[in-house]
Amino acid sequence: MRCVEGALGDAGPRRRALELGCGTGFVTRGLFDSGAVSLAACSDVSPEASAESRERFRGTPLEPVVCDAAEAFRPGAFDAIYFNPPYLQCEPEEDPTVCGGEGAEVPLWFLESARRALAGGGRIYALVGRDSEGRLLEAARRLGLVGGERCRLGLFFEELVVLELLAP
Repeated sequence: MRCVEGALGDAGPRRRALELGCGTGFVTRGLFDSGAVSLAACSDVSPEASAESRERFRGTPLEPVVCDAAEAFRPGAFDAIYFNPPYLQCEPEEDPTVCGGEGAEVPLWFLESARRALAGGGRIYALVGRDSEGRLLEAARRLGLVGGERCRLGLFFEELVVLELLAP
């Protein structure tokens, strides 16, 4: 979260933010409480997770939305979009909270959906497994985004990368 929080601060007044696949809303609430974002929404396909987010967001202007990625939001609605999608190489039927098919399927879908909801000059922050980095950067270029690695994180048995992608 510190990497994304720092990136949002470095990017200037990127205040309309969206987290895709927010689960319980921990990251969105942390970014709001830190002042990194002033208006945020989060999406998750799970009604149960959204209910937990709603509870976590009580007393704030934050709002969870039950939808797939950014599909419920209008084009260009957000200055910053961040996500940490399921990326482990296993079938989503096993555990949809961590399984991303062959590893890049869900992150690629999140990237495409996020691009539509991103305003010009906005940024996408994607926390992905190191194995998916190349495929996401290639897809980002096809979507007209520029950027690259913001930071790396070692977590237990895996290496994660935060990509920072800018919409011109």
